[in-house]
Amino acid sequence: MDAPRGEGVVSPAFRHGAPPTGRHVIPGPARMDDGNDWTWAACWGWCERSWVRVLWVGTATTEGHRIADLYYCGSCIRHMHRRVEGRPS
Repeated sequence: MDAPRGEGVVSPAFRHGAPPTGRHVIPGPARMDDGNDWTWAACWGWCERSWVRVLWVGTATTEGHRIADLYYCGSCIRHMHRRVEGRPS
């Protein structure tokens, strides 16, 4: 698979076969009213609240090969989004 023309850095998503979106901007962060599958659980993000509405954002694997699902609340998703964009959190 070839990298898109004119792009200097190839994202991990492109290298690993994620479908291209056709966008050159980062979409806005998820919101609780956006149709995603939000649930009630502990937030694994920065706030570490124990019971809040959260959204599955991916998995993490430790050195010992333990795998965990990561759930973030709306505030932590926005925080992560700002960090991805390179803005101060």
